[in-house]
Amino acid sequence: MKLILLVVLLAVCVSFVTAQLGCTCSATECDCCATAPSPISASICYNSIWNNASQSLTGKLVVAGLNIASFEFTKENPTQCASVFGGSYCVNATGLQIEQTGACGCWDVDISMFGFKNQVQIGCFSFGYGASCPNTCTSGTSCQQCTSGINCGWCSSTQACLQGDQNGPFQPSGRCAAGWDYHVAQCS
Repeated sequence: MKLILLVVLLAVCVSFVTAQLGCTCSATECDCCATAPSPISASICYNSIWNNASQSLTGKLVVAGLNIASFEFTKENPTQCASVFGGSYCVNATGLQIEQTGACGCWDVDISMFGFKNQVQIGCFSFGYGASCPNTCTSGTSCQQCTSGINCGWCSSTQACLQGDQNGPFQPSGRCAAGWDYHVAQCS
């Protein structure tokens, strides 16, 4: 009985983490989550809100279910850091574009803890942009060049560089029928 309960609980936890990869956005809010690689191996989320009046993004960093810090991002401040629980956490709004019509970019988090350093690419967001957010991955013309970009992956079936993560392209960035490479080590 205990073994069955443990297996069910593990399956629920695994599906919860898998469901949280990348970003889920509405008109003014975006929840972006990923799993940090070993040795940290924890869920990392940045939940952001677009404030059109102040032309800023506010939000909170959550690691393993714990609120780590709250930040405000503007064009002038695309990186915010906090030192908590013996670690340093820096949230970067890469490719941040803020216009009167909205904001877009990608979130990543630099973590330094207990001698380990990791950069976790969480996902891309877009709020109220009149046109779609400019794709920062369009300059990649080869797998190696493309996968060196933040939140960029190479689709070998279409020979295209698309925004995405380890699971595939972000929608509506594109679709990849076969051959998705997200890390330069995967390029053949």
